[in-house]
Amino acid sequence: MDWDLVRFFRAVTTRPQLGPAADALGVSPATVSRKIAELERQLGRELFTRERGGYKLTEFGEEVAHQLESPATSLEDSLLRLRFTGDKRRALVRVNTIESLATFWMPPRLKEMQGPEGDIDLDIRTDFELIDPRYGDADVAVRMGTRGTEPLIGRPAGRFAFAIFKAPGTEQTIRYVGRMAGTPVGRWADANLPTGKPVLQCDSVTAAVNIMESQGGTTVLPAFIGREKGWELTMAGRHVVSDIMVLRKRIGKKQDPRTKVYDSLLRLLRGYDFCTPVKPPRKS
Repeated sequence: MDWDLVRFFRAVTTRPQLGPAADALGVSPATVSRKIAELERQLGRELFTRERGGYKLTEFGEEVAHQLESPATSLEDSLLRLRFTGDKRRALVRVNTIESLATFWMPPRLKEMQGPEGDIDLDIRTDFELIDPRYGDADVAVRMGTRGTEPLIGRPAGRFAFAIFKAPGTEQTIRYVGRMAGTPVGRWADANLPTGKPVLQCDSVTAAVNIMESQGGTTVLPAFIGREKGWELTMAGRHVVSDIMVLRKRIGKKQDPRTKVYDSLLRLLRGYDFCTPVKPPRKS
């Protein structure tokens, strides 16, 4: 939460006209309007209705204004519980993660991520960038590689491998284009996928898996997906491995719902094998 936006919210609640609020803040009316719109975007709901007589608080805006009267130590948690749901009994946690994890690994583990009481709602976003500038800050993030310059802290959760797999069907090579092609994995795929075969292009791991299931072919996939699908590992021993990190905002409270999601994700990721590309043989 950008607390500078809260300052603008306070100004408009006490001075419903943009002009007086802007004068009090020492900025232009356009800046006030933009800041209020940004706060509404971060909270996911309208705080004001725009009327001829000025800005009027919505029911949700009145609840936020009431929460602002609470001690500063509990304010962020109160707003977190109001975000999107408007229900103080639940919390919404934004998770930004790798596409292949969101699609193929997380679904059966969502209940564990939501905690034993199930009072945490999850908003899961995937992007090749850690933060989607159209959406605002993530509360918890999973990314490949070491921690970057973003204002988040975290721990390594293990290793994540990609290898080349072949599914029965057509003899085609599936290559990545678009943003996927510019990643280290995309470049490794271009350098190692077989040549001399018909080429089909796609822009995501999910699309590649769908093509493999419907038509067959050869491509680079996360090792755990190829293993679970039972596809043939080609070029055995040749793969690319990256560290995987779980990151979160700096939160002091152990019982904060964002901390709970972070802890459960870290535990679940550390307990799963993302590197072995083939299933072990069955014991007789």
